[in-house]
Formats: sequence, structure tokens, C-alpha cells
Amino acid sequence: MYSFLKECGEKLLTIRLACCQYISKLTLETIAKGCPDLEELDLQCCYQLKMDDLILLNQLTKLKRLNLYRLNLNLKALESLGKGCTQLEHLNIGSCNILEKPNALNEFLPKLNLKNLVSLDLWRCKDVSSITVEVLAFHCPSLQELDLGWCHPLMRTGVENPDQVFSCWPKLKKIFFTCGRSISDMEVEAIANHCPQLEQFDILGSGGVTNYSIEKMLKKCTKLQLLDVSFVSKIDSDTVAQWRKQFPNVCIKKSFQ
Repeated sequence: MYSFLKECGEKLLTIRLACCQYISKLTLETIAKGCPDLEELDLQCCYQLKMDDLILLNQLTKLKRLNLYRLNLNLKALESLGKGCTQLEHLNIGSCNILEKPNALNEFLPKLNLKNLVSLDLWRCKDVSSITVEVLAFHCPSLQELDLGWCHPLMRTGVENPDQVFSCWPKLKKIFFTCGRSISDMEVEAIANHCPQLEQFDILGSGGVTNYSIEKMLKKCTKLQLLDVSFVSKIDSDTVAQWRKQFPNVCIKKSFQ
């Protein structure tokens, strides 16, 4: 692989190495030096990589899509990425552990150049809170896709100041609050009012959302294609059946077990 990267790296735009357990610091050094035009790199579940190894990626200045799913991260590596990879449009740090201290993500995000970020996956990130969402709203004006599923601090509190947050994202097309038990009508109404481009919405397991806000979303978000209200206790199956007839262009999911 190393000889291939050295010989052909200058022509490569995409490298996908997900779940490759032989990927090491040497691999990243070879990619960083030999692939100057790289735009997409997938390193999810490459568990042999150490946190400081990721600092090498700051040399990939044309990188637009980066997947670090399930890797251990530290602020030093993240800050280095922020300085070098200024053209990032798609970032996946889902299920990543940021090890130094609580709320490290809130400190790290403002240091990244996120103005061009289109999609961000934070699935199962332990540090994501309502403050994190407010930081994102301020620093990521181009965001179209956001996964906040199973983020435990957010599950407990919901999004504070939802009107202020979602008014920053008029281009938002997809947002997942999977298992967001504290997500309520306030968040749903704010999204319905401020995100007219919405196509996918997931509130599986929410305890505070009612028929009222979802029906408002269905009427106002005319581009909606997928709505998941599975295990939402305050929305009954009869209402979902009516919605499916009334809004036939929307795939409405409602599971019980």
C-alpha cells in the first residue's frame, strides 16, 4: 500500500480505510506527504491510531470530508486539524471520546474553521450538551445535516433557546434527535418555523413531543420526506395513520417494539 500511495498519491482524491486495523502513524505520514489533493478520508474504527497521530492530517489542506468515527481524540489533535483543514464540509466524530476534560467539545469547536461545514455527525458523543448546540449554531451557518442521536447530556436537557438556535440554520435539511428524551414541542416548533428546507427528522424515543408540534411541522416543512416518531409516547398510532393519508409524500415511521 505504501508504494502505491507514493506512486499514485498525487492523483488521489478519496481514500477509504474504515476498520483497517493495520493503519498506523506511518500510513498517515505517507498520506499526508503523498496525497496533496486529497478531499475525502475515512478512518472510522482504525483503532491502532493514537491520538497524536491525527495531527499529521493538518497537512491535507484540501480535505473536505473526514470520518473519525469511534476514534479517541484529544484537543491537541483537533486544534491542529482546525488550523490545517480549513475547507472541511463533512465531519464525523460520532462516538468519539475526547479525553482531557468534561465539555472539551465546547472548547474545541470555536477553534475550528466551520463556516463551510455542511454535515456534522455527533452520534453518541458524550460531551454534547445544549451549550454545544448553541456553539454550533453560531459557528456553522451553512449546516444542512446534524446527527445528535444518543448524546446523553442533551437527552437530559433538550435544546435551550431553540428559536435562537434554529433561526441560524435556514438551510437545515436533516436533524436527528434519536433517543432525545427531553426534546419537546418547543424544539419541534422552532425547527418548523425556521427550517423550511427540512427533509428528514428523527425524534425516536422523545418523551415531550405531542401531536400539535408534529402536525405543525408536517404543514410548514413541505419538503419533508422522512419523519420518525417511533416510541414517542404522546403520539398514538391512530394519529399517525391520519397523517399518512394527509401527507402521502412523507414516510412516517412509528414503531412500538
